[in-house]
Amino acid sequence: CLSLGARLARPGEFTERAFLHGRIDLAQAEGVRESCEALTEAQLRLASRVREGSISREVSRIRQEIERLLSAVDASVDFSEEIGEFDRERAAEVCAAALRAIDKLLWNADAGRIMREGYRVAIVGPPNAGKSSLLNALLKIERSIVTDVPGTTRDYIEEKADFGGVPVVLIDTAGLRETQDTVELIGVQRSRVIAAQADTVWYVYDGSEGWSDEDEMLASAFGSYVKLLANKSDLGASGPGMPISAMTGAGLDRLVEEIKEHAQVDSAEPLINRRHEPILLATRDALEAFEMSLGEAPDDLLSVLLTQAVMQLGEITGETAAPDMVERIFHDFCIGK
Repeated sequence: CLSLGARLARPGEFTERAFLHGRIDLAQAEGVRESCEALTEAQLRLASRVREGSISREVSRIRQEIERLLSAVDASVDFSEEIGEFDRERAAEVCAAALRAIDKLLWNADAGRIMREGYRVAIVGPPNAGKSSLLNALLKIERSIVTDVPGTTRDYIEEKADFGGVPVVLIDTAGLRETQDTVELIGVQRSRVIAAQADTVWYVYDGSEGWSDEDEMLASAFGSYVKLLANKSDLGASGPGMPISAMTGAGLDRLVEEIKEHAQVDSAEPLINRRHEPILLATRDALEAFEMSLGEAPDDLLSVLLTQAVMQLGEITGETAAPDMVERIFHDFCIGK
């Protein structure tokens, strides 16, 4: 039992102590949190790389290059007679290299989002096509209510799944149809919004009844990234797309393999998280302004722009992070970590 005066550790207290004592930086601390939150092997591998410094090393390398430029600019301002003019041609080369490195990190931002939060699959289609049955079959649990009554699903149901180590978010949506029911209509509208925000869309229709003009109209509204699934193949499904059966499981293994192939982003490249992305974009803006100012701006203005870039990058690793930002990060930890 707890002794008098003993207390539970605050969320993230031990990791925060390691950060405050310089044993890890802020990005590595986020890796600790991601390790605790990981639900799949791929997420755990990503968290381990972050914890070991994959992001920190790359951000620190870019920051050091910019700091060298800043030192050169400041030296030219203070000791121009002794060391001469600031080498702007060389500065342009260093700045361009830093921008390329930042762009590479930003390019992988979506991959990082998928690995941490899951590859989002919106399951859409008309009522009674078997969307909820498909969700249940993939999850191997009775998560969605399945009945013969059209419009049973009036709101979306979102569930996380592990497809061979790949995190996936399956979203069962309300059936797409014209309706006078206010609640169901809201569900249909939400279905379209969710589909627009998903990484891919599965349009499920009743293949035993064949492909209709209404299916063509509904499916075409989701653009080229929609995948057609002809459900109820056990009843002799016909029509375009992949034949599947939520009842017997026919075709589901193939469907899972396709998602694993599309969503697999377990690369050795540093994968930033949502907090890092706006910081890198702000850094990029400062460096672009510096690059554009190299032609005629005075050295002291160049120094201001480089200082902004250095300060921004320091927010990722923690050197210049504001106390409230640090507090928010550790507040999300579980107790005792």
